[in-house]
Amino acid sequence: MLKLAGAILCLTGGLLTGISIYTESRKRLECLRMLIMALEIMHSELATNLAPLPVLMKKVSEGTNGCVKELAEELAERTGELKKAGFEELWRESVQKRLSLLDRKSMQRILHLGRILGRAELSEQLSAIRTAEECLALKAAETESSLPEVRKMSVGLSLAAGTLVTIVFL
Repeated sequence: MLKLAGAILCLTGGLLTGISIYTESRKRLECLRMLIMALEIMHSELATNLAPLPVLMKKVSEGTNGCVKELAEELAERTGELKKAGFEELWRESVQKRLSLLDRKSMQRILHLGRILGRAELSEQLSAIRTAEECLALKAAETESSLPEVRKMSVGLSLAAGTLVTIVFL
């Protein structure tokens, strides 16, 4: 009876591990989609209203949700600290804290955007936003197309590992 309970626990642990991996991929995709939406809002607000950074972040927080909304809210709150630290530093800290799901290339693209926002000419800012948006759109498409494969691999391999452990212990 104890072996059966152990076998069930091993299989369940394997299944839950696979589900966890798949869920993280879905969260990453949702984060990428929200970032793309945030960049569209930023581009629109800068191009039409020349919105200052605090207003820009407030607009982004109103138009998004999840980790991107948290990022924009944090940046909107922290703009009072601009005298102590530059926007790039605030951006970097907040992005690394709130967007930890991103892959390295996407993270670098978003961090690069923080170096340009509020510092460069308007055309450079708009160009940097579009470039980041295109990069993230490609990554989102890649992530979305790989989701079925990730689901099969993560759940399948985790169940196989759970089965192997069960066989070894029985």
